[in-house]
Amino acid sequence: MSDLTRLDTLSLAWLEAKATERVANKYRVAIEKQLLDLYQFDNPDGSKTFIDLTESATVKITISNKINFTLDINAYSGVKDSKTNMTIEEMIPPELRPVSYEPKLSPAGVKWIKENEPEIARMLARCIIEKPAKPGVKVVRKEF
Repeated sequence: MSDLTRLDTLSLAWLEAKATERVANKYRVAIEKQLLDLYQFDNPDGSKTFIDLTESATVKITISNKINFTLDINAYSGVKDSKTNMTIEEMIPPELRPVSYEPKLSPAGVKWIKENEPEIARMLARCIIEKPAKPGVKVVRKEF
C-alpha cells in the first residue's frame, strides 16, 4: 500500500471516528438531561448522590452543581472610587481579599529569550520545565 493510499485511508478513518465521537457526545448529553430531569437537584452549589436501594442496584448517580465566578479586573483594581480615591481591591483588607495573583509563564516570552538572550535563558532553564504537548491532528475532507 502506498503512503498516499495509506494517508487517505487513515484520514477517512479519522473523519469517521470523529463523526462517531460527535454522535456519542450528543447521545450522552441527551441522557444526562434525562437524568437531571428524573433526579431533581435544585441546590445551585453542591452535589447529591442518588442510590437505588433495591438488591439489584448496580449504579449510583451523583449530580453536581456549582457556581463559576469571574472577575472584572478593571472594576476590581483599575477604577478608583470618586469618594475614597481607592479601588475596590484597596478598600478590602489584604487578608480578606478574595483575589490571588499568581505568576503566569508566557511561552512567547520564553521562546524570545531563548532565541535572543542566551544568558537569561540559561538562568531560566533551572526553573522552567519543558515537555512536548500532545500532537494535534486536523483532517479536512477536500471538496472535489
